[in-house]
Amino acid sequence: MPTPNRNQHATAERIPGAVPVALSIREMAKQTGLSAAVLRVWEFRYGWPRPGRRENGYRIYPITLLPVLQAVREEIERGRTIGDLLRDPVWSEIMEAGRMPVVAQPAELPRPDWSTIPQPPSKEV
Repeated sequence: MPTPNRNQHATAERIPGAVPVALSIREMAKQTGLSAAVLRVWEFRYGWPRPGRRENGYRIYPITLLPVLQAVREEIERGRTIGDLLRDPVWSEIMEAGRMPVVAQPAELPRPDWSTIPQPPSKEV
């Protein structure tokens, strides 16, 4: 299997069977519908998101940030601003955590065994 050279990003698309743990700014922009310029401006103005850096200095975003950025984009499409979201306690917590909250699914309740319930006497006419 060929290994990517120093200028390539190792992504799931280039390495069959690989699961990406991080995305380049270009890949994150493509997946979220936000431009790379917007991601850079938010980082500069608001300090969010905070990408890591590759050895070459390129930004790299954890894959867990993808659904957060998608949700932020949807909120912006609804008319909110990035500043509004960062001031909102719930959104601020989500954004700082860098991942969407895990919503616990209710435990499945056992189904009743209807055959054990006594039946009323039948009325014969």
